[in-house]
Amino acid sequence: MSENMKKIVCGLIGIIGIGAAVVTLFFAWILQPVSVKTVPPNSIVVAKGQTINGIARQLEDDHIVHSQYSLRLLLFLKDPHAVLQTGTYDLSPSMRPQEIITLLLDGPQDMWITLPEGWRREEMAQRLSSQLGTKYFDPAQFLSLTKNDEGMLFPDTYLFPKSATAQYVVDTMESNFKKRYQKLIIQNGAPLQFTQNEVLTLASIVNREGTNASDMRMIAGVLINRLNKGMALQTDASIQYALGYDPVQKTWWQQPTAKDLSIDSPFNTYIHKGLPPSPICDPGEDAIAAVLAPTQSDYLFYIADHQGVVHFAKTLEEHDALIQKYLK
Repeated sequence: MSENMKKIVCGLIGIIGIGAAVVTLFFAWILQPVSVKTVPPNSIVVAKGQTINGIARQLEDDHIVHSQYSLRLLLFLKDPHAVLQTGTYDLSPSMRPQEIITLLLDGPQDMWITLPEGWRREEMAQRLSSQLGTKYFDPAQFLSLTKNDEGMLFPDTYLFPKSATAQYVVDTMESNFKKRYQKLIIQNGAPLQFTQNEVLTLASIVNREGTNASDMRMIAGVLINRLNKGMALQTDASIQYALGYDPVQKTWWQQPTAKDLSIDSPFNTYIHKGLPPSPICDPGEDAIAAVLAPTQSDYLFYIADHQGVVHFAKTLEEHDALIQKYLK
């Protein structure tokens, strides 16, 4: 081997050695905690829709890890297909990155749970127990605690701890309701002819009968017109509530038959005038706002066609014509 070749080989060996040393030092650095002192954990909230890159950047900004890029690298090496759950994680700068990654992959201390508007409390109990489990959350206790609270369990997306009890969930939802309802009163004005229970009862019907804010305000106006004229509301949603759960269709909101319209129930708005005694579901902001500030019109009837489009009529004859046109 020539002298020049020996120098080249030695140089390459030196470069490789330096590179290996740099890589070793780099990994030694990224595997160390940010703080050598014991630091109490911080509650880090991973928001819905946040990406792994976003989470890594957040942990770097909060000084939990040295570098977002090193965390992403270690996470990829641990699990290339990792998907992190939204929620709260208790993380500390004194934790090694491997510990942090283990906690991230194990899942959060709490979880985001969406409870849609227009649901009965039984549906909420089922969703809560399926996501929280039943170690701490008791669905039977939830239903017992909310026996008289239908309409005041505000539909929303909540961040509940995994150890949340039924009492904790109810308190959180009712507290949210009070804040949101008061805000709606400020925005739309206090109801002049209805009590809070009546507002929520009518809003619960509107929520089940309408699919968007505009339709809900129109429907609310129609139902209020009928109430003011002493007409029965004749809403299918109230019949659905009276019928309860259908084990065959596996739904709380089965389509009523002609026979069902004569069911003996205070929630049957075909045979009883006025409002039902209490809400039939838990209405959202749009439905409550619709009752507080309905669209004024002379309409007394409405139908929804097979595509969900709502059509309005002023007379029974017009109403019957709409049925023939869109539902026959």
